[in-house]
Amino acid sequence: MPLCPYGYVPKSGAPPFVWLTWLDAQSWLGSVFAKLSFLSYLVPPVLKEIGSFCATEPPQPTPISNADVLAAAYDPQKFEALIQYIKDSIYWWGWSNNCVCNPNPVAPPTCTTGWADTYVPVAVGPGGSQFIVANRFTSLQIGAQMSGFRIWTPQAYNYPVGLTLWSAAGANLGGLTVTAGIPAGYHTYAITPITLTAGADYLTSMCVAVGYQWASDPTAPPNDALATWHGEQYGVNCAAFPAIAATTTVGVQPILCVAAAPTTPAAPPVPGVTTPDYPLEGSCTTQDVCNLAQQILQSATLIRTMLDLVQRRLLPFAWILGSPRAGLTGTGVVSVQDVIGVSVDLTVPGGWGSTAETPRRLIPSAGSLQGTDGTRFSDNSQLHYEHELIFFEQPWSLGIRYNFRPGVTETLTPLLPEP
Repeated sequence: MPLCPYGYVPKSGAPPFVWLTWLDAQSWLGSVFAKLSFLSYLVPPVLKEIGSFCATEPPQPTPISNADVLAAAYDPQKFEALIQYIKDSIYWWGWSNNCVCNPNPVAPPTCTTGWADTYVPVAVGPGGSQFIVANRFTSLQIGAQMSGFRIWTPQAYNYPVGLTLWSAAGANLGGLTVTAGIPAGYHTYAITPITLTAGADYLTSMCVAVGYQWASDPTAPPNDALATWHGEQYGVNCAAFPAIAATTTVGVQPILCVAAAPTTPAAPPVPGVTTPDYPLEGSCTTQDVCNLAQQILQSATLIRTMLDLVQRRLLPFAWILGSPRAGLTGTGVVSVQDVIGVSVDLTVPGGWGSTAETPRRLIPSAGSLQGTDGTRFSDNSQLHYEHELIFFEQPWSLGIRYNFRPGVTETLTPLLPEP
């Protein structure tokens, strides 16, 4: 069963890229990580682009047990399973902190409560002039939208009634005019949804004409997760911002709702592993760290030197030409030291067999070369070309033994490793 049946997206404010490292597993596993920390260096860090990272469901780390940790000491499959558990834990923690599941698109929104539809507020008036009456409130949720007005009137309003949403600074943000007037009682009027800023104050107002009553009640609507209420503000000009504060609440309130929010899947259980923590140094000073770093540096330098030595003799990128030995015939030994091979230039008598390709391949071979320490020999290398490179891969050789067929004359040039 999918964890996010309606898809997944990056969290609001998530960075464009995210690193996944063993620190993420440590953050999620807490004290359990100390028992598995020896594996952390086997999990390389990974950099993910947030869009592709959040485009798949997070893995659910399969819980491990004490037996799994013990078996990893001798069972390579269990060892790999522990490493995979660390990787999945890293992935889960990174996903849960940067991605969310989309909500059910048909889930109903959550709306502010306000007065109940059946509430009958106290009526006041009529006044001696027109009034603009309003309620002030704070919108609390990111993405909350006002989609209309809730109106309570003690009598029918037989004139075009203006309903307006204001910012706390006095800006007219929209609304509507109910041209047919408003009947007595409770009614709602829809507008094109307006997204409000979380934490900002707004006012919903209604114009009351001369000679009409309006609802003005000492009972404030209940505060909830979407809005807090701050009482009435009014004025005597329906075209102007209602700036005069009062302590009552009037019968014009917003239809304020927020859509179903994205969710994060429930975290998988942290395993109940009770094996001892991986042992670490009980106490460590700055000098201890410096000493250890120096030892590591020395070891790394030694390894680098050895790798250079091996590479230059077994996998050379280049070489140095030694002194050539010209005019060699028959059988003999050329003394050498620390060679990686030899460059061969030879001549054969006319009529020697060969292929038709270029360069031609001599058939039979013109002879052979071997490495020697003076008493033992390596396997021989047959010479089939007039100009040829032979690599011995035997830097122990103290000599190159040559065996040439009759009539063959050769020049051997030792190939020396780079210094």
